[in-house]
Amino acid sequence: MAIHETDVAVIGAGTAGLAAERHARKEGATTLLIDPVFAGTTCATVGCMPSKLLIAAADAAQAVRHAIDFGVTAEPAIDGRAVLARVLRLRDDFARGVRQSIEELPEGTCLTAQACFEAPGVLALDTGDRVEARAVVIAPGASPAVPEPYEAVEDHVLTNETIFELEDLPESVGVIGAGPLGLELAQAMHRLGVRVEVFDAGNRLAGLPAEASDALHGILTEAFPIHLDCKPDPSATDTGGRPLMERGRP
Repeated sequence: MAIHETDVAVIGAGTAGLAAERHARKEGATTLLIDPVFAGTTCATVGCMPSKLLIAAADAAQAVRHAIDFGVTAEPAIDGRAVLARVLRLRDDFARGVRQSIEELPEGTCLTAQACFEAPGVLALDTGDRVEARAVVIAPGASPAVPEPYEAVEDHVLTNETIFELEDLPESVGVIGAGPLGLELAQAMHRLGVRVEVFDAGNRLAGLPAEASDALHGILTEAFPIHLDCKPDPSATDTGGRPLMERGRP
């Protein structure tokens, strides 16, 4: 068993963890960055970057539909496989850049392990090593969870960690969670020709104040149904659709 001593230990090599390590080192502290996989940040791999790529494709399709405004008649022919192949290719480029920046950290900074507190300032790693630090930054991020009622149909459930791995666009998607990510993916999928319905247990969209939520609801429901104050029951019947769990929400 090895004991690693440092001024600042950072748990999690995501966006927040990388920023914390960089800032501490800039101020002259010794640092250790602890992560089980060092796969790249959530933003680059399964978050805002790939979602914006999907939205860009959806915006391109929508622009074609509105070409009539300029006297040009057109209708988009959407190749779902090509759309998602581009998203995956560029997403992987983003993630590769993040991993490269991690590789360029000073030697000995990164520890590939999972950590838990053994005592104040003392971390036990699953490798058997220990870390003793003056300060610990906890930035492990989050991962999606499939609620128990949906476990029976888990093979049909998409999350932010799996939706960008699809080879083709689904026929339909039920989005569970009307938060910002759920709504932007719902709109993107709709514009790409996927049949979409949104469900949320709350009575407002994206955590907005009532007036703003009502205005957004009026705009979006012109395109696809949004069901509030409800908890949809999953069905084992395969109709070609996929439920999409918004990250961080049941």
